Amino acid sequence: MVGIHGDNRVKILAVELYKYKDWTESLGLDREWIIQNEQHSLAYKINTLSAELGAFLLPLRYDFFIILVDGIRNSHIKFIFNEIKRLSPVRPRACVGYGRTFIEAQQNAAECIKNTEPENIGIGEYDNEQIVSCHFDIDNFTKLSTDISFYKAFIDINKLYSILSEKIYELGGISQYLGGDNILAFTDKNNVKNILNIVEDMKDIKVGIGIGSNARISIKNSTEALEKIRELRNCKWRIVPKYSI
Repeated sequence: MVGIHGDNRVKILAVELYKYKDWTESLGLDREWIIQNEQHSLAYKINTLSAELGAFLLPLRYDFFIILVDGIRNSHIKFIFNEIKRLSPVRPRACVGYGRTFIEAQQNAAECIKNTEPENIGIGEYDNEQIVSCHFDIDNFTKLSTDISFYKAFIDINKLYSILSEKIYELGGISQYLGGDNILAFTDKNNVKNILNIVEDMKDIKVGIGIGSNARISIKNSTEALEKIRELRNCKWRIVPKYSI
């Protein structure tokens, strides 16, 4: 059983594609399909590489994205960044941010990036912390999609994501809508109880929470927790591995 109390710190790698807007505008008027191809191709390659090393990509707005890097050696973080340099259509710059919450870590990384030259990474020696991931599931989402319309389901999931992401943000966490009814959020250990309270207070939502030494393990555990909820159908949340709140 894992305890979750104490002064915990988390870290993230924030990456900016420097002068990305200038590059997009250089493509001419018939450019949107090219931009979409480039964004998704780059995200696919970075996500694959990150997962191989135990990290996880949150693409955010594609020209500024986050990679969860707790449990990842600095040499591997630098390797990820060097691959981004090789693959990106523009020069990237990046920093590792460290903080009591993911929002604080992201803010510290963003401040660091402002003073970092393109093709460089700001990185220090930081302790690693276990990652808490929250895999949310929406009740009756598939039925809504088939009985009403795919687009109405898409509108509804975005409304829910907006509400949920604001609540997560207030706790210092970060979240990303990943398609379908998949919403992933990440928080520090001290806010797990608050996540459970959010789920108890909201209708038609449940959450599997995972804890792991890196992002990939944490997300795997959160998916395991969610699958158990779906199997048992007797609770709104579950945590893997079990621990004291």
